[in-house]
Amino acid sequence: GRLVGAFTTLAGGAPLGMEGPAVYTGSAIATVVHRYWPRLDRASFHALLVAGAAAGIAAVFKAPAAGAIFAMEVPFRGRLAGERVLPALFGAGAGYLTMAAVEGVEPDLEVPLIEMTFDRSMWSLVLGLVVGVAAIGVIWLVASAERISKGSSPVVRAGLAGLALAGLYAIGRGLTGESLALTSGNSVIDWAVQPGHAIWLLVAVFALRAFGPTIAIAGGGVGGLFIPLMAAGAVIGRIFADAVDPQETALYVTVGAACMLGGGYAAPLTGVVFVAEYTGQASVIVPALVAMTMTRLVVRDRSVSPNQIS
Repeated sequence: GRLVGAFTTLAGGAPLGMEGPAVYTGSAIATVVHRYWPRLDRASFHALLVAGAAAGIAAVFKAPAAGAIFAMEVPFRGRLAGERVLPALFGAGAGYLTMAAVEGVEPDLEVPLIEMTFDRSMWSLVLGLVVGVAAIGVIWLVASAERISKGSSPVVRAGLAGLALAGLYAIGRGLTGESLALTSGNSVIDWAVQPGHAIWLLVAVFALRAFGPTIAIAGGGVGGLFIPLMAAGAVIGRIFADAVDPQETALYVTVGAACMLGGGYAAPLTGVVFVAEYTGQASVIVPALVAMTMTRLVVRDRSVSPNQIS
């Protein structure tokens, strides 16, 4: 049922991500294996769940290292599950190799080549602070949406959410000429790297990308927030680049995406490694690590996932 809900949500254009269906699929397969293999004890079942979740993320996003780290880091808030290392590594590797055999190894999102320097890394510290403040607002919006999704009639909520998303789409299309308010967000990151956007337009697109997932969740949509968070962070990175150094737009867009993802999920390593693999830009790791430290200091123990274990 959750998978059907996720696929329906994404097919309808709601601005949510694919890690939800990826994790559901991996976990469902692990559950089926455990159910029909009664010799497996509870510890083995947990290992299967970890491997399944890691495999799903690694395969869907072509990010094996991030898939392994995700399975160890995201279920908890601010710490790693060390006992999950082997199943996470195996699941991520197996999932990635399976997908690579079908679709190849090219990254899903390409950004201009990024070169890491000392000055750029230091500016990334400031960007990390800015993204941290923005992440607090995004987390609050998601928490509010979760509360709304538990009340009133599901049919009424879904209908109102659909109308609201249609309105956001119309606004975004009118402002930019593109469908930036809907879909998971890759197109937003591509758009943020392009030159010639006014500051007011960037702020408007950030607002659209912050409220879009919130409305989808409030309406009962099923999906993840990986790429939606990255999209919002990318727009902030673009605003920061215009203020500091427009020549380094690709760097700050990518660092902003990593910080919003890691700060939003209270999973800093996942955010940095995922964005580096997803964009194929290993050089972003150092400035993103520096920036992520500041983001986490600002966000502290907040998270978009209420089910994480503190």
